[in-house]
This record gives sequence, structure tokens and C-alpha cells, in this order.
Amino acid sequence: MAKVWLDAGHGGHDPGAVGRRSLKEKDVALSVVLRIGEILKSHGVIVAYSRTDDRFIPLSERARMANNWGADIFVSEHCNSSHFLAEGIEAFAYPGSKEGAKLAREILDELKKINPVDRGVKFGDFAVLRETRMLAVLVEMGFISNIGDSAYLANEQQRLAELQATAILNHLNIKPNITGKDEIDMTKAELEKLLDDRDKALTSKVLREVTRLLNPGDVKDGHWVDLDFKELNEFLEANGVPPIVSTAHNNTCTRAEVIRINNLTRKAIESSVKKQDSK
Repeated sequence: MAKVWLDAGHGGHDPGAVGRRSLKEKDVALSVVLRIGEILKSHGVIVAYSRTDDRFIPLSERARMANNWGADIFVSEHCNSSHFLAEGIEAFAYPGSKEGAKLAREILDELKKINPVDRGVKFGDFAVLRETRMLAVLVEMGFISNIGDSAYLANEQQRLAELQATAILNHLNIKPNITGKDEIDMTKAELEKLLDDRDKALTSKVLREVTRLLNPGDVKDGHWVDLDFKELNEFLEANGVPPIVSTAHNNTCTRAEVIRINNLTRKAIESSVKKQDSK
């Protein structure tokens, strides 16, 4: 049976990137890794981990442990960080590793179901890719510094695990038996149209489209997305733009997509402001 080594990035005194509301990369990575492991084990895959708690392990030691264990696949989980507008998913393989690039592509194809901003497969000379002797990939699940990405990194960890486990199982030619579903009533075509409109249209047109999509009605108080809506609406009001009508996700699209749409709206406004300032 296949042996998969799961590596949660950072740990202990090294928090990795720290995002909004003190969300730490090391915590997201560990939570997702443990969930992936449980799914793989339920399908008969033999699993081992670099860490299963909050401890620091040097990079070379992680590779050495996986090599000594005889892993067939090594998957390292991370979160990206940059300026607040940077967003999306990406994955790395070691330069020249065609099989690594293939698995990286398969993982991203699944993760696109939670974040359609795909930054692609890249090659990197990271220690955990360079020093491991098996098929190895490093996954950046999203930008912890970004409003939209950090929302699902904090709240959709089970789905992040299910999607990546699906990709790993398919790569191993094991049929996934995973019951998780995406809460999508908006079709992919509609979402793509919205994103396309963001790129082509003036700010006002994008806002009208977003408002139309987020009009199904409010949900009960205390939804985790409310603070992000409040923050966005304060930003819109300060720029003389009508606020988004709905204050939380209901039935139009996934919670993560709602945040993404709002983030795109913010970017559209800022892009419009910059263009006006340059005239």
C-alpha cells in the first residue's frame, strides 16, 4: 500500500506567516494536514507526519524522516503571504520533476473549487523538495494576508483537506469516497462572468453585479463572515459607494466565494480610484 508523508509547515517558535485576526500559518497547516491524514488512512493509505502538534522541526530533519520512513509521496502544506491584494493558490515541485508537477497540478485542480484564482504550478529549490528522495510537492493553500483567502483558510479547513486528499487518492489510482460537497448554487459560468466583468467593467457596474448576487436575504446573527462584510461596507461608504445589501452568505454561493467577491469589489474600487488619480 502507498505511503504518504504529510508535512505541516513551520511550528513551535516559528509561526510562519501571520494573517488577519492573528491567524497563523503553522496552525492552518497542521489542522489541514491532520485532516488529510485521516481521510487517506480511511482509504487504506499508510500515513506519517513531520509533526502532529505545535513543535518546530528543521527542514532537513523533515526530509530525513520521510526518507528513512520510505515514503512514496511527500506533501508539504503552507499558506502564502504578501500585500493584501495578492491572492490565489499555487503549488511547487522540484525542478525537473515531471511527476511532482503532475501531482501539483492535480492538487490545484481540486483546490480551484474553493479558490478559482490559480497561480499555477511552479518549480522551487526548497529543502523539503530538494532533500527528499520521493515524489514531493509543496502546496500554498492561499494568501493568509488576503481578506478572501484568509476567510476560507480559517473556516474551510475540512474542505481544504477533502479536496487535496481527493487529488492524492486519484494520483494513487484509489477511488475517493469523500462525502464533502461545495455549497455552490451559483454556476461556474456565472462566477467566471462575474470575475470577467470585474476585469472589463467600471467599478459601478461591478458593484451592481455583486449587489444583485448578494441579495437573497440575511441569515441569523453571528455568522463568521459578518465582520468582513462590515469592514467592506465601511470601506465602500468612505468612498461614496452604496453598501452591499446582504450581510452574510445565504444560498447564492459559498461563504469563501462571497468573501472573494467582496475582495474583488474592493480591488475594483481601488483600481478605479488609481485610474482617476492618474488622469
